[in-house]
Amino acid sequence: MEFLILLAAAAVCYVTFSSGRANPTGDAPQQAGAPEQARLDDNLAQQPATSCQQEYLRFFGLASNGVTASEAGRVIAYHRVKRTDEESREWAAYIDIIEEFNDPDFRDGFGLGKVSGRDLSTAVRGLKRRGKTCEYLYENIEEVVLEVKPALGRLS
Repeated sequence: MEFLILLAAAAVCYVTFSSGRANPTGDAPQQAGAPEQARLDDNLAQQPATSCQQEYLRFFGLASNGVTASEAGRVIAYHRVKRTDEESREWAAYIDIIEEFNDPDFRDGFGLGKVSGRDLSTAVRGLKRRGKTCEYLYENIEEVVLEVKPALGRLS
């Protein structure tokens, strides 16, 4: 269940942070009136960052502990403008990896059960620390599988 929540959050993150639209249909977002916007701003200032925002901040190495949704939104909006094409491709590849691990047929092919979002992101971060890119890992997804479940490598 945790993984499905992470996948849904990642999909929203991808749509929101890659295209700049929170609305995946492409329709123009509805503008709130001044009183509604003030209430929304107050609410965001009090709420912690969403799991989607936290994942984005973690992925790019931006601070994420104790950040409000409003603060995270500002940091992410600034980062989206400044990030490189390479960073955008890395984010997209990371989302693709998450989608693969969410696919039951993919997991069955490797004899995997459900993989928690935390375990998957830890595995990807570990491989990135060893110099692998998400684009490379998506093309060589078995390396992520072995990082998640090292026992599979001992079976070969």
